[in-house]
Amino acid sequence: MTVKEKLAALVKGVKADIVRCEELQKLLRHQERLLTRTDTDGLTHLNLVLTPTLDALAGSARERSSLLDGLGFGNGDDAMQLLLTKLPEKMSNDVAALWQALGQRLSQCKSINERNGHLLASQQELLAEVIGRTPLEYGVES
Repeated sequence: MTVKEKLAALVKGVKADIVRCEELQKLLRHQERLLTRTDTDGLTHLNLVLTPTLDALAGSARERSSLLDGLGFGNGDDAMQLLLTKLPEKMSNDVAALWQALGQRLSQCKSINERNGHLLASQQELLAEVIGRTPLEYGVES
């Protein structure tokens, strides 16, 4: 793959991830509604849709790291910033705007996901109080 092809694939992947994040936001908001209604069947079905979306985002991040590494910028947190400093100004500005948009979408997804986690934890605590049990701690086996 040429440098030009790698750059094109990188940009295409960032654009695709922006769209995936927008879809993920919708799914997470739907998850919030389902959690509020304690709709376990709906949550089970939603997880069948959420999982491939999350897998696609993770795969795209791996591909992006690989492309950045293949371009000689490594695959760490600062690889994209380093690439931006080496691109022509117009292209750098365009890619930086896309990268910033992706970062914002990911941050929004994280925020919604954290709210959903708190909602689920609150429901778990309430249920534990009602049935007289100690709530389970996430990641701790009983």
